[in-house]
Amino acid sequence: MPHLIILILVITADQAPPKSKAEMEALADLPRVEAHSLPGTLGLYEEFAPDVAASILPFLTRSQ
Repeated sequence: MPHLIILILVITADQAPPKSKAEMEALADLPRVEAHSLPGTLGLYEEFAPDVAASILPFLTRSQ
């Protein structure tokens, strides 16, 4: 049976609570995971939406 390779993007928040940040960083250490760190808290997708989009769009383009 063929293997399916899935790439994953994790965007971490610089000012996330320590436990949440540690969990996100643990995900980022897994194989085939690309990680980006952006300013903000857990709501960084609301606070810095253009920066989040700037991280996601190139990842999606490469993943096709």
